[in-house]
Formats: sequence, structure tokens, C-alpha cells
Amino acid sequence: MASTARSGASRARAFTALTLVAVLLGVPDVFALSRETILARGKRWVDLKVPYSNTLRFEGYRQDCSGFLSMAWMLTYADGSAKALDTAGLDDPGLVTPIAKENLQPGDMILRPKDQPGAAYGHAVLFVGWADPQKTSYLAYHQSSSAGGAVLAQIKYPFWNETGFAPYRLKAVGDDYLDVIEPIYGQDRYETSVRTSWLAYPTAGSAKAVVIATGADWPDALGGAGLAGAAGGPMLLTRTNSLPAPVRDEIDRLNVSKVYILGGGSAVSTAVVDAIDAIPGVSRPQRLGGRDRYETAALVAGATRAALTAAGRAYDGHVYVATGAGFPDALAASPVSAVTGRPILLTRPDSLPQPTADALTALGAGRVWVLGGTAAVSETVTAGFSASGLAVERLAGATRYQTSVAVANHAVAAGLGWRNAGMATGTSFPDALAGGVAQGARGGFLLLTPGHRLDSDVRTVLAARRGDIVRLRFYGGLAALSDTTRSQAASVMRAR
Repeated sequence: MASTARSGASRARAFTALTLVAVLLGVPDVFALSRETILARGKRWVDLKVPYSNTLRFEGYRQDCSGFLSMAWMLTYADGSAKALDTAGLDDPGLVTPIAKENLQPGDMILRPKDQPGAAYGHAVLFVGWADPQKTSYLAYHQSSSAGGAVLAQIKYPFWNETGFAPYRLKAVGDDYLDVIEPIYGQDRYETSVRTSWLAYPTAGSAKAVVIATGADWPDALGGAGLAGAAGGPMLLTRTNSLPAPVRDEIDRLNVSKVYILGGGSAVSTAVVDAIDAIPGVSRPQRLGGRDRYETAALVAGATRAALTAAGRAYDGHVYVATGAGFPDALAASPVSAVTGRPILLTRPDSLPQPTADALTALGAGRVWVLGGTAAVSETVTAGFSASGLAVERLAGATRYQTSVAVANHAVAAGLGWRNAGMATGTSFPDALAGGVAQGARGGFLLLTPGHRLDSDVRTVLAARRGDIVRLRFYGGLAALSDTTRSQAASVMRAR
């Protein structure tokens, strides 16, 4: 089976830290500073390879570890000039708050002040993110005297085997709503899919298989949630022509032998299949790709039924049918599909494709749950289901967001709960593709909202059920779900 060993360089390449924004300079330290800006400033010095120095300055900040933190945190004097503290000043109670290891977030600091009793030297690093789901090591930006400058490094928590290091949070960091929101995101859609896998399958051996889909488009992946749930593993995203390093490392970490590939060569190339096949312990991946999205969904549905049987689980005869012309309705159903192993099949809005009709027969389906309104799946299509002797029920609202609420209520009836409710944007697909499977594995459903605001219907249902939710999971970074969306959701969640 595959080894889980990783070099620091590999992890550093794999999890380089979140969505980056433009670097701001010369802003006073009284404003609310975003974590994305902190990380962008730290990454800039790393990219520029700013040399280490206890005396020299770059952009006004001393080029040592504490000067680096002062720069990343944008510390300034009243006149706007750079304020470069030393490690003995970075733990000022007026500047920072001590936090627990479990609460570390990107942009926080791990520090040992130089004036701490017994400390041979002081040092400070900027926390970028955990390098493994067990939180035994992390990635950090820092000025390293041994490396000769600003670097991204993987470090054993808290700082190798040395004592006296502890985590702190800058008080000027804006409200990130961590008391009511659990953010799950990476540098891009590929790392985000890995982070969702960490959530659902935190230990090697806890997954039995992996489902791989392209992160460049959605049609082939819409049916993958049921397969992932039936096979007992996450859905990970890949580039069409190359396997991202974080995804390769995650397949290795999970220590699985079975891998499914969704879609043909134009979606996931042979080069990616070969790269997966080369991972020690992985058998040749099984490709499920048809002539179009409808045939691919039918093939995935058959594999889902087979995976249920192999796992000793009974198929209940239910199937979800969604339009193949759009992604939101199918994504909303992905958690309940993952939990139940019920396949998701696709249809044209006004006519049922033959591969879908054949799949319904081959599955032995008895009940069809139609996702979305009549513009998505027409009454002509549903009448054909009824004429074939299938029981039919529609889960729909006036918008994709209302439909996600209707599907959430259906998911609760199927055994999922509000405790681990999740949210993703309804205007883009990648985060919800992987997030829906993770939600199912954790017993929660997925609500959709516009990326720039909280949908009013979703707001209403959150207000009614907020007492049942521990923390609302947000899949994707600020580019997917904006700070406004988070703020509005947090306001609803906090009004208890």
C-alpha cells in the first residue's frame, strides 16, 4: 500500500495558502485587516526572496523574523511609517490575543519572545495552514536565518522540538466569524477539494476509494457524489492534463487502491490517469466516461449500484434526476445522494435521453425524485416517468436557492441533520462538487447562496434552525463566498 511519508518541500508546494489579494501598503494598524491581505504580504516577501538581516530594512521593515511579522500585519506608527517590533514586543496584550492550537487560522502567529525565561533566542512565524489533518505540522511564512531569507516552510508544531512557542492572533484582524462559521478552503479549487477530504476522512485507511473529476467543468461529475458515498471515499478534483500535487499527495495519504475517473479523455487525460496509476498501491483507475454527459451519468449510476452491492448495502430503488443543462440542482442533492447511494441521473429539459431511460431500467428504479422546476425538468419528462410505472416527486423552488432548501428538507427526512449544515455558492460548481460528498460523509446537507450575498430564502431557513447548527460550514474562499455573505450568515447565526 502507498506510503504516507512526505517531504517538507512537497507539502510546501502542495498547500501554499489560500486565495491571495492585492498587497496594501502604508495603511495604519487601526483598521480591520483581512487574513487574505496578511498572507498576500507574507507571500510577496517570499516570492521576492527578501534576504535575512537583523539590521537592513525592506519597505521600511527590518528583514528578520519579527520585522517580517510586523510587515505582514501591516504595523505602523501614527504617521503611517513602518513599525518593526522585535519578538519581545509581538506578544503585547494590546496587539495580540493568545489562542489555542485548535483555533489557529491562516494569518495568525506562532511566537517565542526573546525575553522569555530560558529562551536562547526569539522567533516568530506566520501561520499559513495545517500540513496534515492531524495537525502535527503546519506551513508557515517566515524570515529564516538558516535559509538566508523569507521562505515557506513546513514545521513540526509548535516549532520543531523547541519549547516556549505559542500561537497568537492579531487583534486588528477583522471578524472572521469563526464562532459560527467553519471555513473550508484552499489556494484553489484543487486544494479545497483536498481540505474537504481531510474533513470527511481525517486518517489514512478511513477511505476505501477515491473519485476523481475534472475541476474545469461540471457535467461528468454531477453523478459522482452517489458513487463516492457508495464506494466510501471523497471526490477530488484534477486539472485536465496534469494531476495537482496536493491531490496526488491526498490519494497517497488516504492509502486507497481503488480510484474512479469520471469522464472521457477530454475531461481527464490519460496523463492524469497514468500519474494516479503510478502512486504506489493504487490499481489502474477505472474510467467511467460515455459519449456525452447523459451516458456518463448512466455509467456512474451503474457503478454506484455495483459499489453498494460490494459494500453489502441494499439499493432502495430511489434515483435523483436533474437537468444536464445546469449544475445547481444536482449539487444540492449531492450530500443525500452520497449518504444513501442513490444515483443522480441527468436529462434534457424537454426530453429524456436514451442512456438515462436505459439506466432507470437497469437500476430497477421504483421512485424518481425530480430536482428543480419545470424549466429544468419539464412535465413532459415527468409524465414519461409516470407512464413507465415510476413513482415521481418533484423537489423544487422558484430559484436554485429555494430548490436547495427543498432538497435540504428532503435530506433531513432521509436521515441527514442540521447540526452539520453546509453552504456553497450556487453560481459556481467546484467547491460544491467536493463539498457535497464531504457533507454527506459528515451527515449534513448543502445550502446554496449567491457568492456576494446571503439568499433571502436561505436566510429564513437558517434563522428558523440556527439553534440546531453547531457551526455552518462554508466551502470555498472569499472569491466564492464573499465577506458580505459570511457577515450576513454570521449575523443570523449569532442572533440566538
